[in-house]
Amino acid sequence: MLGTFGWEDWSEADDLSVTLGSRTLSPSTGFRDTYRVGIGATFELSDSWLLQTGLSYDTSALRNRDRTTALPVDRQTRAAFGLQHKLRPGVSLGLSFVYVNLGQGEVRTANVRGDYENNDVFIVGLTLAFEELWWSGRLTH
Repeated sequence: MLGTFGWEDWSEADDLSVTLGSRTLSPSTGFRDTYRVGIGATFELSDSWLLQTGLSYDTSALRNRDRTTALPVDRQTRAAFGLQHKLRPGVSLGLSFVYVNLGQGEVRTANVRGDYENNDVFIVGLTLAFEELWWSGRLTH
């Protein structure tokens, strides 16, 4: 079993200064800190096969009134699945799939009102992992 809890300091990007000639603008972006919680598990199916899975949740960095169509991200939920196969001692090949739901992404500004009902991302990954780098002889972990 695996677990994670995290915090990201998005509020640090709340005041972004932009200088145009001699004039400096400091608009507020409305970013807030976010928190993440996640759980996962790894199952050893055999000596050469490993199954991985996990779920996570991130809070939203923006309130509806601060969100724009340029970044329509709300709270985020993720589900991930992976399969890893040991090709030979010290070398593994992996395939993973991650589904990310970015929430409704509601935008409620003075000029724009709406939401993103299909706010999903699908990620497929392929990995090749070496326990030891053949050119250095040193371990990577």
